[in-house]
Amino acid sequence: MYPQTRYAQSHGGDVAYQVIGEGPVDLLYCGGLLSHLELVWDYPEAERYLTRMASFARVILMDRRGVGISEALPNDALPPLEEWSDDLLAVLDDVGSATAAVFVERDAAPLGLVFAVQHPERVRALVLGNATACLGADKDFPDGLPAQAVDQLIAMIEADWGTDELSGRALPSRREGDQRFAQKAARFQRSAATPSAAAAQSAYFARCDMRALLPQVHCPALVVHHRDYAVLSPAHAHYLRDHLPNAELLMLDGGDAFFLYQGGDVLLRRVESFLTGRQHQIQGDRVLQTVLFVDIVRSTETASELGDAEWRNRLDHFHAIVQQELERHGARRVDASGDSVFATLSGPTPGIMCARAVRDAVRQIELDVRAGLHCGECEISDDAVRGLTVHIGARIAAEAAPGEIWVSRTVRDLVVGSGLIFRHRGPKRLKGVPGVWRLFRVEEDDE
Repeated sequence: MYPQTRYAQSHGGDVAYQVIGEGPVDLLYCGGLLSHLELVWDYPEAERYLTRMASFARVILMDRRGVGISEALPNDALPPLEEWSDDLLAVLDDVGSATAAVFVERDAAPLGLVFAVQHPERVRALVLGNATACLGADKDFPDGLPAQAVDQLIAMIEADWGTDELSGRALPSRREGDQRFAQKAARFQRSAATPSAAAAQSAYFARCDMRALLPQVHCPALVVHHRDYAVLSPAHAHYLRDHLPNAELLMLDGGDAFFLYQGGDVLLRRVESFLTGRQHQIQGDRVLQTVLFVDIVRSTETASELGDAEWRNRLDHFHAIVQQELERHGARRVDASGDSVFATLSGPTPGIMCARAVRDAVRQIELDVRAGLHCGECEISDDAVRGLTVHIGARIAAEAAPGEIWVSRTVRDLVVGSGLIFRHRGPKRLKGVPGVWRLFRVEEDDE
């Protein structure tokens, strides 16, 4: 079930918001230009990220006016910052929140800073993600972007908005081998704003200079930044930390514009500690999962036969097919490297069905795969899935022959009554795994 979308009124315009969680702290979350309250729930990573956030706070999500499903704004008459920041006030008033922590990312940071200064009694803390006080360079801030680079950035946003190209720039961690994700992300951009609106708002916030305002932000602040974020170097984060009166800095590895794909778990543990004073216990992140591994058979030989260009094209098709089937079966892709994919699911039956669907679909592009599944507790942390269960799943997949799907006895026992047929493949010793394991091959219904 998606959260209920509601609307608050700010200067005569509708501001869309949702509320999730019932934690002791109110946390108002406002992303930047790339925001759409309803489409965001179509991304498993986003759902997990926001649900984790709601485990320690009452989270209030919003689209500012001019973005997503909130009121559109004229590109040639965008409101003053003081008025635009009232969108945050309108939402907090509508949900009856007397005081809240405010989490703003990228180009939404100026709104959060202005709001914290104008309404200090309403802001208990401020989290600034991949943000800056001043985008452009000058003699007092030589680490900013030269004026020509700012102009080029805005021109690129307008030219590439809603395309796969911009998706790759915003999310370099998802750039390789995932064409379907890039297309889905491009659709998200088009739904968030038009190219002209994106360019107009980007130019607007590029001109914002918040440096004189920073000393007036007296609430505790947490500055979070990706070290390799292409638009803003770490110097922007250091400047915020050094010029806000009460600020901490968390630097994370990666270059994505969003944290939900890189460093999300680390970030949220720090935010939880920052807001509540308690540290989330990692052992609480051990959850029962079905792990699925899919590998292309004879990948090295096939690559040699096809040549680099055709092999790259074939791999792109492979990953697009796999992603489509993972989404169709409710799976979450954890990792994809070249010729293999690792995913998790909530149950073993959808995992087996997903493996079958992938195997059958990739045969249309003349590839053959093998798959392995296991079920057990996994450690979910730092945007990764770890533990012995994962290792066992990978080893089971390595035992399968081309076109085969192998599972552990645990999986076989959990799907009793499903109608699935299994053939015992004998006890096996799995490399690096203690003991002897009973493994089973999934048979076709007519075998």
